[in-house]
Amino acid sequence: MIFTGLLIGLMTLIVFIILVEKLPGNVRYFVFGHHLLSDVLATGIVLTFLPVTGTITLLSAMTFCLLFTVYLFVRRKSHGWKRINIVKTGVTIERG
Repeated sequence: MIFTGLLIGLMTLIVFIILVEKLPGNVRYFVFGHHLLSDVLATGIVLTFLPVTGTITLLSAMTFCLLFTVYLFVRRKSHGWKRINIVKTGVTIERG
């Protein structure tokens, strides 16, 4: 049961990495710049669509969440990302 949960989490991570790398440039920069929001949304999608129940679901979601956070951290350090600044004069977009 533990091995199954880890394997499902790892397989889901690989699919999400492929999907994130295939995103258009501006969307990819946004995903890397807002890594916490991206991680929460991706983990929510994983919990919603995984067909297993109980401990395996929690273990696979935990594995996915941890590894996806590490992936976003590494890619954010090596890849440009966008940050949205809201100031009194208006909204500006900066590249980090």
